[in-house]
Amino acid sequence: MDAIEAIWRHQGDSRQYFALSEIPVDDVIRPKWRDIVIEDALGGGKRVNRINYEICVLQTLRDKLRCKEVWVVGANRYRNPDDALRYVRAPRPPAVRPQPPRSDISSVTGPLLVNPSEP
Repeated sequence: MDAIEAIWRHQGDSRQYFALSEIPVDDVIRPKWRDIVIEDALGGGKRVNRINYEICVLQTLRDKLRCKEVWVVGANRYRNPDDALRYVRAPRPPAVRPQPPRSDISSVTGPLLVNPSEP
């Protein structure tokens, strides 16, 4: 993501605001956050509040990790979905066991008694 690279580029910078032209804002800042993150500059124009922008970037990253649009190399939960499919095995067909021939149970047990107390 370009937004993460922008944060890394300005890591040692102590500025509280970015110029709107310095960083990507499309697909990073949600519409309901736009008024909080993008502010009016003193001399006119727009500026981006750095802390609020970084929060938006982290929320976007979290959402993209959850739906597997991006992944973390070497991670288990957030790994590449294609790698996850490699470990899934197709279910094995059940083993076919030979069944003994069925016969009438009365031929094996003899006549059944209805009332065992009667002879």
